[in-house]
Amino acid sequence: MMKICFPYNLHRHTVIAVMFLLTGYGAGYVDSEQSLGTNDSRAVILGDVDADLDLDMVVANQNQGNKLYLNDGAGGYSDSGVSLGINSSQSVALGDIDGDDDLDMVVANQNQANLVYLNDSTGSFSDSGQSLGENDSYAVALGDIDNDGDLDMVIANQNQASLVYINDGAGGFIDSEQSLGANDSRSVALGDVDRDGDLDMVVANQNQDNRVYLNNGSGNFSDDDQSLGVNSSQSIALGGLNSDGILSVVVPIFLLKMELF
Repeated sequence: MMKICFPYNLHRHTVIAVMFLLTGYGAGYVDSEQSLGTNDSRAVILGDVDADLDLDMVVANQNQGNKLYLNDGAGGYSDSGVSLGINSSQSVALGDIDGDDDLDMVVANQNQANLVYLNDSTGSFSDSGQSLGENDSYAVALGDIDNDGDLDMVIANQNQASLVYINDGAGGFIDSEQSLGANDSRSVALGDVDRDGDLDMVVANQNQDNRVYLNNGSGNFSDDDQSLGVNSSQSIALGGLNSDGILSVVVPIFLLKMELF
């Protein structure tokens, strides 16, 4: 069964990770009081990387090693000691890209090659040796865009075209040579927005129109000319907000003000 996980965008804030635990229906959340490093973290994703049936955590850091924290089964996280690369990492995604039924990792790096790490099924990752472009990459997403049963990759770049990489079935990615826009892109999501059975793409752009690209069913995308606001968009998500079975687009907009005293 193809495995994939979905990321949470921390966007440019130094993060001391704080977990909130659900204490019961209607009871809300409480601070678990865990403090997981003090890094220049840009993104986090959850997934069962060591196959023990709980959700572990991967954190993408800028100019520091990307970190893996293992879940003890009760929501307590410990540093695995894994430190993957010292890159300007902006986004991370987990998914079974080589078909061996564990979660591998892809990392989007700013002005450096995007990298692929393979899992040995115990949560130990090794660099696959792939070097996917050297773009100003801000976001990565995995999904089977050409309907061949494996996970392909889309990369959103800043002031450069978003790119599409096709999986060869064994975890090797090939540039599809598609060039989608040249926007200040910060986030990307995949989902079947037109309900034709394939994965389309939505891209969040900063101070430019957010864009929708439709899939022709074989992994080729075309701009459908929708213009979804001109905001300082940093993140985007797809999901069903009601019971009509149609995917909606959610774009959180943040206005941050800092005053120095």
